[in-house]
Amino acid sequence: MKKVYTIENLDCAHCGAKIEGLIADMQGIESAVLNFPLKKLTVTGDINEDTLELMNDLAQAVENEVKIIPFEETPPAPAEEKKEIPEYVPLIAGTILFIIALLIQKLTDMNILSLIVFIGAYLVLGFNVITSAVKNIFSKNFFDENTLMTVATIGAFVLGDYAEAVGVVLFFRIGELFEDYAVSQSRKAITDISSLKTDFADVLKDGEFVRTPAENIKIGDILRIKAGERIAVDGIVNNGESRIDTSAINGEPVPLTVRTGDEILSGCINLSETFELRATATAENSMISKIAEAVENASFSKPKIDRFITKFSKIYTPIVLVTALLTAIIPSIITSDWHKWVYSALTFLVISCPCALVLSVPLAYFSGIGVASKFGILFKGGSAIEVLAKVKNIAFDKTGTLTNGNFTVTDVKTFGNMTKENLLEICASCEQTSTHPVAESIIKYCEENSINITSPEKITELAGRGISATLNGKKILCGNERLMKENNITVPDYNINGSIVYVATEGMVKGIITVSDTIKKTSVKTISQLK
Repeated sequence: MKKVYTIENLDCAHCGAKIEGLIADMQGIESAVLNFPLKKLTVTGDINEDTLELMNDLAQAVENEVKIIPFEETPPAPAEEKKEIPEYVPLIAGTILFIIALLIQKLTDMNILSLIVFIGAYLVLGFNVITSAVKNIFSKNFFDENTLMTVATIGAFVLGDYAEAVGVVLFFRIGELFEDYAVSQSRKAITDISSLKTDFADVLKDGEFVRTPAENIKIGDILRIKAGERIAVDGIVNNGESRIDTSAINGEPVPLTVRTGDEILSGCINLSETFELRATATAENSMISKIAEAVENASFSKPKIDRFITKFSKIYTPIVLVTALLTAIIPSIITSDWHKWVYSALTFLVISCPCALVLSVPLAYFSGIGVASKFGILFKGGSAIEVLAKVKNIAFDKTGTLTNGNFTVTDVKTFGNMTKENLLEICASCEQTSTHPVAESIIKYCEENSINITSPEKITELAGRGISATLNGKKILCGNERLMKENNITVPDYNINGSIVYVATEGMVKGIITVSDTIKKTSVKTISQLK
């Protein structure tokens, strides 16, 4: 059995690693994986009614304010919450007192006054650190950064280094703010993909379309998709024709033309005409929901180095404390210079805080997964990123990846007495109703070069082949080689890179228009860097 929990009031990554290990060691539990940035705990194993209570007991033994609750039952914030002082208020107040103490110490001989102000600054900045250390000592869980900070700073006061004691706790608090910001930004990168979901859609009910929450859409419902709207659920075009932007799903920059019977995935955007869609999946089971779930679940998959750091952190702090103690005592006994070696031991304690060690590796992978998802890159987990170091070959999709995805006319070849301008005029006139990217690029090229475009008497679009039209009483065919062969028209040998449009009339090819994509300016540099 697998269950997801929300873990509240957990601010320490090192403590989180301890809680994760304790829960993983519980009887009947196969695995416990804590996603610290998302504050989610995934537990697999024999879970019963007592499991949650036991997990809370273990978690509170590590950090007494931590609370684990079922993810599905996460309660909304109460209407009247207890107003807490923002973290930056004591930081600013403590910094001001610290500066005042430094000025008093430097500019006057009032050492007692400067000491009092230093102590005031220390208490304002380090109150949470000290209280957490005291609570941890009583709960027999004193191997954390709060204990290290408290021991180091009190030791600095005993040695008379007041400014350094306050400076250490000041920079520790600033570091915590940066840590919180980094975690917040990483969490945002992961959760931003949820913005691709659509909350509402127009659903046909009793003969008219009604604005309906996406979660209430059922399989078989008929939806009206207006131009500019994001598609809420997977479905099949029931009626109409339009172009859709699929880049959010597959990264393809070229709009896709869809008609009755075509399948469409949720998360795409309708670019042109209103059409009807018949739902083939609920919002929960549609593609964009699966992608969002995959990205979030990817952050639970821990790479080897992350698992190593988590295990190592359990013995790291005791090793640091013992090493610091030995550094303070043994050289002091030998040299009798207690001040120097105690000072060195305290410095060692300050730079050896375990929280940054425990948080750095998973946060790097977590951030990578989140940022990649913004660019349409989906990783199955941190282990997938880790494997990238061993990649030998990379296969690229060309359009929109190595190229800009913007087609343009790059070559025009004519036969007989047909001029290039005349060939382009004929082709653009026949293609003007088509929404195909190649057709649009030819029309745009003619408009930019002031080539006249007229209206044919008749236009028929032949899916996957091209256009059949009647222009000035003549039948014109504009399309690919398949269209030419279907009409028994001989195709001349013409070897060039790009999409080729043959223009034929009177049973003969009169010219060839080549439409090509352009290479991105960054492609050459990117490939050389990958090499």
